[in-house]
Amino acid sequence: MCFNCGYFHSVDGQHRDTCENCGTQIADANGDQANVNLLITETSNILVIEPKNIPTSDTAAFLTTLQYALMRSIQAVYKLEDNELGTERLGGGKTLLFWEAVEGGAGVLTQLLENPQAFQTIAQTALEICHFQE
Repeated sequence: MCFNCGYFHSVDGQHRDTCENCGTQIADANGDQANVNLLITETSNILVIEPKNIPTSDTAAFLTTLQYALMRSIQAVYKLEDNELGTERLGGGKTLLFWEAVEGGAGVLTQLLENPQAFQTIAQTALEICHFQE
């Protein structure tokens, strides 16, 4: 690849010292060409939850349970596959991050914010998943 113009040279086994496209030198004095590592950027919908009034005993267990109960609830309510929603804990483990893990996403996390009843449905389903009864 030419770092001057961005032109990708075909991989035909031929050694090139200069770019076919712009003529810039692409090999060093020893004839070595630089390796190129391609990076991909992606845009995803995310939801960040900062739970309040967390129990002081077994805080880590509570947050882990809450995290996975909400994830399974979102998957159940919106009929998502396991690989379509990701989750991690941030900020010392006290903040929950959810993201749509499939390219393009299903718009599920956006729906949770736009529909006032959606998060209530998710929370109720999470309680059912954890087998809580009133």
